[in-house]
Amino acid sequence: MNLFLAHIQQDNALISNEEAHHLKKVLRKNVGDQILVTDGLGNLFSGEIIAIETKNVVISNLKEFENKQKRSYHLEVAIAPTKQIDRTAFFLEKAIEVGLDAIHPIITFHSERRKINQERLERVGLSAMKQSLKGEKTKVNELIKFDDLIAKYKDFEGQKFIAHCDDTIEKTSLKEALTLNGSYIFLIGPEGDFSKAEIEKAIQYGFKSITLGNQRMRTETAALSTVMAVHWAHQ
Repeated sequence: MNLFLAHIQQDNALISNEEAHHLKKVLRKNVGDQILVTDGLGNLFSGEIIAIETKNVVISNLKEFENKQKRSYHLEVAIAPTKQIDRTAFFLEKAIEVGLDAIHPIITFHSERRKINQERLERVGLSAMKQSLKGEKTKVNELIKFDDLIAKYKDFEGQKFIAHCDDTIEKTSLKEALTLNGSYIFLIGPEGDFSKAEIEKAIQYGFKSITLGNQRMRTETAALSTVMAVHWAHQ
């Protein structure tokens, strides 16, 4: 059954814009068809199409649909966008399939890319949510400078990690550092890693210095490994 993002009001749902166009013109759904809708906040509903209008599709007879993919943790990843943005988009898609609440594209000292097409990443995120039947929409945040991001999360009530490869700075393995059923944010640097000054500043702001192992990984691989590690730790 197809999943659509909708505006939910009591027993009815309204699907608009690109979602409505996709439902009508691509999937060619008709009045009477059953579909799944979500409010993007983790709630899923089954319902029946009762009207197909020029710009909107109206769904009625909503019934709660069990969301078996709800997680006991909250996860955010701040990542330096890769030079080839398709690799960042790949990370976002796969991370959402596993479970990701928010992505923060960050500008670091060694950043390869300092501009992004946020709308494109939002489309990738929405598509991944629908394909994997997730009920919660992953937040794609605006590009932000590294210093601004760590300052913003100074009082974050959860575990904060910075993954890096600098052997002159003490690191703990993620397996040892992670505690279950909490909130997490990971900082993942560019191909050239974070600068020493960035790592030290993040530590000053309460981020724990961690290693992801001895394997040499690209940015998107390192980011995805943190998502997978948190996922498997909670299984």
